[in-house]
Amino acid sequence: MDRTYEDDIEENQMDVFLRVKNEQVCNMYEIEEDVITCRDFDYSDSLDKQFMFTHIFPPETKQEEIFDSVVRQRLWNFIQGQSATVLCYGTSGAGKTYTVMGKVKAPGIIPRSLNFLFKTLPELPMKPSFKLSKTGLKPANLEDGKVLNEIIAKNADAKTFKMMLNEMTCEEESIKVPDDLAPGVWVSFAEIYNENIYDLLDLKEHKSKTRQKLKLINNNGVAYVQNLKNVYVPTAHHAFQVFQYGMTKLQYASTSVNSHSSRSHCIFSITLVHAQRQCVFNFCDLAGTERVRNTQNAGKRLKEANNINTSLMVLGRCLEVLRKVRISKSVKPIPFRESKLTQLLQRALLGYEDLAMIVNVNPVKEYFNENLHVFNFSAIAKDIVVMRKPSIVGGRRSSSSNISEFHDATDDCVYCDHTDMKEEISRLNEMNSRLLEEYKILQDEIEVGERMVRRQLINEFERMIAEIKSEHDKEINEYNCALSELNKKYEALRKQQLTEKRRDESTDRSSSMYSSDTDSVICLNTSSESSSSEF
Repeated sequence: MDRTYEDDIEENQMDVFLRVKNEQVCNMYEIEEDVITCRDFDYSDSLDKQFMFTHIFPPETKQEEIFDSVVRQRLWNFIQGQSATVLCYGTSGAGKTYTVMGKVKAPGIIPRSLNFLFKTLPELPMKPSFKLSKTGLKPANLEDGKVLNEIIAKNADAKTFKMMLNEMTCEEESIKVPDDLAPGVWVSFAEIYNENIYDLLDLKEHKSKTRQKLKLINNNGVAYVQNLKNVYVPTAHHAFQVFQYGMTKLQYASTSVNSHSSRSHCIFSITLVHAQRQCVFNFCDLAGTERVRNTQNAGKRLKEANNINTSLMVLGRCLEVLRKVRISKSVKPIPFRESKLTQLLQRALLGYEDLAMIVNVNPVKEYFNENLHVFNFSAIAKDIVVMRKPSIVGGRRSSSSNISEFHDATDDCVYCDHTDMKEEISRLNEMNSRLLEEYKILQDEIEVGERMVRRQLINEFERMIAEIKSEHDKEINEYNCALSELNKKYEALRKQQLTEKRRDESTDRSSSMYSSDTDSVICLNTSSESSSSEF
């Protein structure tokens, strides 16, 4: 019997892997198979908390084991037409970027994926015969090949991938495709920084150092990132050089817990088109969760941390709602639109893509609370059950999707039957009415409280003004009394001075009269003597 479309719909639980950093694991953590137990010795009455994962990679795990367990099978399914998304999540400094990018001696999952993909696919032409667009495939032109050449010219480090190849092993599993349906591979690299989307493959040099913000466009129920550049890559080496160029433009900064802390989320997407099918493999490196009291961020760093934590919180809320929908089988709106990150991950979260998460933790005592938050987030994610629904492309079934194009309108809610929907609407209307009544009561109480506060403030100001007036009146009275005393002393001194002046004037007059009488006597004597002489 032939398989029907409904037979292809599978119900699967989200795979969540845990990778433990450092060689020394603090005694607050205990790992047994795929279960980790957290125990806080600072509180004697605290309960042990256990978290189960799809698989736990201990500190000694090699990069190749991570790739083989998480990515290899998904890449093979991707080549067969199944889109996929791999998330790397954890606290700042837990090793997320190392898992994704790796080092020369220990390549991460992206270099290994590129090596596996291009060794599995047949040899690709050096120049594309068509290009990607939001409306489908279009004939390529001369300008399309120049982008790759410019990126390679600007990327001075061309030996890294060759040295990584010496550390990677890959079993070649070539697929067969008709000659007239040769596959093509394109890559894009987007960054979400402070809730703005930027193209990390933008070749323009902006003199003002202000990068161009890309818009998330909604067109007839389909949303896409406008002007997000897709670069054709014919080999793994070319693809890695494009990825390496984008990494140099990512936002990094030093914090108190990580000297090279990523300040944004980034999504590296590989788009494969062959046999009339188009699918996408997304690698999403999420910025680490941060606590301000630990990182001591301020200013620009604080704003970045707030935006990172907010987008991760929205992602957690979306996962929580999806889990509740699965348990209660009811209608609940999912807040995808509250964050750019959740809008880009919407199709994966709703089951249109194979989804896996690699959780990175640093199991030391200082990060216990942060790790506990990460484990709780992971527990919610692992409990998600999604329905994988292949879509139809060119008359054939394919689970196609693109990081810059996804369905929008009908995916904001998970639907159930009409009876449950009517009951839910009725319940929500009753809740809305009750909340409106509570709101009015609270508003009245607030108004009464505000009037009381205003009256108290007025009384307090009036009392303060009366006290100040009383103090000023007292000071004025004391000043007037002092001034009166001074006036009395002044009048006494003035009278004394006048008396003395009059006495002095009387004395002067007496002295003047005595002097005049003496002069008269002298004159008479002189006159008498003169008369006697003449006689």
